[in-house]
Amino acid sequence: MLSRTTLLTATVLASAAALVGVGSTTAQAATEVHIYQYVQAHHSGKDLAVLNASTAPGQPIVQFTRNTGPNQQWEITSLPSSPAPGMAPDRQIKNRLSGLCLDVANNSLAAGAAVVQNPCNVNDPAQRWIVPKLAEIFSPDGGFRHYVNKNSGLAMDVAGGSTANNATVIQYPSHGGITNQLFQQVFAGASS
Repeated sequence: MLSRTTLLTATVLASAAALVGVGSTTAQAATEVHIYQYVQAHHSGKDLAVLNASTAPGQPIVQFTRNTGPNQQWEITSLPSSPAPGMAPDRQIKNRLSGLCLDVANNSLAAGAAVVQNPCNVNDPAQRWIVPKLAEIFSPDGGFRHYVNKNSGLAMDVAGGSTANNATVIQYPSHGGITNQLFQQVFAGASS
């Protein structure tokens, strides 16, 4: 499996070659490459997924054993923001199958509110997720981090610490440590 760095380097080099016409007598347009990742819960080893592979807005996000389906693959984009010290820029997390983004239902500020998918809106703080620059628990794939909703200040959480398939993903006050609130990004694939 190629590392993200290797894949991104190859993509940049291929795009640069296309732009300057290396290996071609005609100008070629650069192709946008989308990098998809699984978002894996630390406590269960299961990935975030859209329930029943639905493409409908408002569908809940659950954890499920990895099956490589596009409803488990996410494009994570850094957004323009002014992060606090030690934090990365805000992230928007878009599902590969539906093209919809992770959102907290009804822009709720309440603990226990469901994480769902909705049409993407970079101006909606309920669709912005804050993560630390450095992993809190390291792993071969980079490490596990808390994802905190910008609107509510609450952490993404697998409800009740469940390890079962289809356990609901909610927002909940951060309680630190090795918990059902730590997630890592694992390379799932790319497309242009």
